[in-house]
Amino acid sequence: MKIVLGSYDQVPHPYHHQFLGNLSEWTISDINPRFPNVEKIDALDIPYKEVEALYASHILEHIANPEVALKHWFDTLETGGWVQINVPDVEWALDQIMKLNNNESTDSTYFNNKENIYKIINGTEESFYDTHKSWFTLNKLKLMLEESGFKNIEIKREYEAHDMMCIIAKAFK
Repeated sequence: MKIVLGSYDQVPHPYHHQFLGNLSEWTISDINPRFPNVEKIDALDIPYKEVEALYASHILEHIANPEVALKHWFDTLETGGWVQINVPDVEWALDQIMKLNNNESTDSTYFNNKENIYKIINGTEESFYDTHKSWFTLNKLKLMLEESGFKNIEIKREYEAHDMMCIIAKAFK
C-alpha cells in the first residue's frame, strides 16, 4: 500500500506527480477529507502496517511534534519502504523578509510582501489544520529523519510549484 498523507484535494498538484508515478497505486488521504474518494487518515495514527510508501507534501509543518510523526511513519513502513517529504524552507522565507527590509525584490511573484511570506512561517490560519506548528531547514529535517531511524536520505532544496523554496527529502526504512 502507498499512501498520500494530507492531500486536501482529490489528487495532488501536478508538480507532485513526478514523485508519485502512477496515481492509481496510491491511497489519497486527509485528516479532514472533503471528497468521497479521499480516505480519512490521521498522519499521527496511520491504521495500516507494512506500508510500502508514504508521501507527505506540505503536511509536516502542520504537526506540533514532527519527530513523533516521523517515528510513527518509520514504524508504519515495511522494511525497504520509503517516505517522501516536502516542506517549506524557513531559511528561504527569512531571506525574503530580509530582501524586503533592504528594499530588494523577492524571488517569488506571490511571496513578494511580508504578509504573504508570514504564511510560510505561520500558515494561513484559516482553520486549525492550516496553522504551521513547525519550521524546517535542510539540516533540521535531515537530522530528524536520521533520529527517527531512516537511512539513505536524499535531501535537497528546490523551488517548486508553491512558488517558494522547499526542502524535499526521500528516506528509506
